[in-house]
Amino acid sequence: MGTYQQRARRSRAAGAVLVTAALLTSVVPYLSSARPAAAATDTSCSTADESSGRYASTLCWFDFTGYDPAQATSPGGQPMSVALPGGSTLTFDLVASGGSVSGATFPTYSAAYLGNGSYTGVSGRPALYQSGSGTITELERPALLAHRRR
Repeated sequence: MGTYQQRARRSRAAGAVLVTAALLTSVVPYLSSARPAAAATDTSCSTADESSGRYASTLCWFDFTGYDPAQATSPGGQPMSVALPGGSTLTFDLVASGGSVSGATFPTYSAAYLGNGSYTGVSGRPALYQSGSGTITELERPALLAHRRR
């Protein structure tokens, strides 16, 4: 191999080392100050009675029985893991702000559409119900990941 080729190879290697060092320098402070990951709240989903609404047997309603307002309003939110039919899993962090909400069954109130003649029979607590009047609640799901069973 000629001298020019050796210098070019060393130059590329040195450049790769510098780029790696720069990335580590910028990422490590965030890693060391990151809060420990909270365990995900494991839950499932269920469908409504088959004849109670269009797509009733295919819509999968998440069960928010394990919803924790203190964890959901923390900076990282509440990690959730939903077991889906067929063995797949859906994971996400649920971040809440504003008025307080809690997991609720259908129907959430006497005149509610869901659970009163339509989409009946959904198990668990598929609704996040706002418990304070005159408030606004914001729910975010920054990243949604589906894991297929293998």
